[in-house]
Amino acid sequence: MHATDQTFQILLSQLLEKVEDRCPECGSEQYVWQQKNKDGTERCAPTCWSCGYKMLKKHEQQANQQRSQESFMARTQKFFHQGSLIADDALRQCRLTNYQTTELETRQAKERALAAVSAIVEGKPIHVIFSGKPGVGKSHLAISILVEVLERSAYQKYCLFVSYSELLEKLKMSMNESAKSQAKAQAYITRMKKADVLVLDDLGAELGIKNKVSTDFNNDILNRILEARQNKATIFTTNFSGKQLVEAYGTRIISRLMKHANGYVFQYKDTTDKRMRSVK
Repeated sequence: MHATDQTFQILLSQLLEKVEDRCPECGSEQYVWQQKNKDGTERCAPTCWSCGYKMLKKHEQQANQQRSQESFMARTQKFFHQGSLIADDALRQCRLTNYQTTELETRQAKERALAAVSAIVEGKPIHVIFSGKPGVGKSHLAISILVEVLERSAYQKYCLFVSYSELLEKLKMSMNESAKSQAKAQAYITRMKKADVLVLDDLGAELGIKNKVSTDFNNDILNRILEARQNKATIFTTNFSGKQLVEAYGTRIISRLMKHANGYVFQYKDTTDKRMRSVK
């Protein structure tokens, strides 16, 4: 053995120690650092000097992948929780698993929702529309789709749930406030344009009972959102029928809303208000 090799071996023996398990790749001995971390854990995984640090590299790759996934998961969850405008906090607990399928129509609605989830995870820019009377479960299914997409995509998609009437209220209130407040309100629009998947909830509710035609301000906001989302996955819920939507917002806006919606429009016709069942 050359002197340099001997010196190197002595140095290694002072810094490293053998472990019982041999390398699963080549059967050679493996080493760890003699000096541990402050908490007593190993500084790195067992390393094989004979086959080129394969275990160490694999361990580091797995650790880096996990850190990357956790970081992305934190960002998408923050985007959803801080950027969403959810009028009813109970919706945050809604999932496909607790959606009540008590009749044929609700079972069909859930099947449509599951089909939408698969399409969105595959990257298709579909538009999903759930329409029908209040309380039939439209918003429940819409937010459930978002949660399911987040989970199935390993939190790789930015998702938002926005109550349209809540959005308009914030925008209107900010008009008479500071520039900072106005910028904060406008940030909702920016996030809605950016989101990979957006739920625009309860479209038409902002018009109230008497008004059935949207205002210019309302149409301008809605048009800005839909223009940015023509080729992005978007889910709409509304109490209006197709005819009522056209009468309220005009053909241009509804044409954008209906883009990529073929096969993903579901209208509740027979389902009763689920919220009233508990008071009967």
